[in-house]
Amino acid sequence: VPCGKKRGGERARRSGTTAAGAGGDGEPIQAQDSCGHLPARLLRPLAASRSTLALRLRWRPADGGAEREAFVAWGGGSSARDALEVPAALVEALGMRLPLRVQLAAVTSPAAERACLVAESAADWDLVQAGAVALEREILLQTNVVARGQVLPLWCSRTHCAWLRVTSLEPPVRAVRLQIGSELVVGPPASPD
Repeated sequence: VPCGKKRGGERARRSGTTAAGAGGDGEPIQAQDSCGHLPARLLRPLAASRSTLALRLRWRPADGGAEREAFVAWGGGSSARDALEVPAALVEALGMRLPLRVQLAAVTSPAAERACLVAESAADWDLVQAGAVALEREILLQTNVVARGQVLPLWCSRTHCAWLRVTSLEPPVRAVRLQIGSELVVGPPASPD
């Protein structure tokens, strides 16, 4: 079940979210992680990489708004079609809407010393607290690259995910790779003023 979000922390099901990639239509994938899967034609230049790569995605919304940017990890997955595949929950968290063309670039990102995140809502905070042990154990299986300001869907169980926004990173760069030893600090949503 894809993770959905509406105002007030209400969860919704979304069935048609799709991200298009370089060179063709895309398909959402039902996955409980935040890793992109690349088309086979893009894999050859990356095959020598022994570690998770950071991928920078750039796109312009269909309504002609300002260009948007996000970072995802590529952990070796290959897409079934000639398109970038992105988990449906991440597509929604990033605010991607169809139709969409994505510019993709592999980028260098340092290892995170520390990443601070806040829950997007009280409901997300409740999920984090209830699933803290599972999140701590499985965070590196779900996401390896985080960027300041980006919203991440993190699965607390097989059926529930919480949305967390990255508020700060050490070192203070745009995106970092999470690894064993990276400190992850998660807090409740900011109080309304």
